[in-house]
Amino acid sequence: MTRQNRVTIKSVVFDAIHRTQGTIQYPELKEQVLERFPQSAFQESHWAWYRYQCTKGKYARINKAIEGALAYENAIGGIVSE
Repeated sequence: MTRQNRVTIKSVVFDAIHRTQGTIQYPELKEQVLERFPQSAFQESHWAWYRYQCTKGKYARINKAIEGALAYENAIGGIVSE
């Protein structure tokens, strides 16, 4: 498995955030993390750290770009495929 295809807890968390457009709650997120990583000790404090990083920390700029793209897509009624 290449590094690009490796599933990590971070990738599970980010995928859940993006799929729910940031509305996911801790119990649902924990369930998704434990599905992929049954031995994980994923706690609410871990979710708080990711949430902070996505809103104000090191991932905030990336998250703002994604939010902008989603807002634009919603404004034009979704992506039109040819």
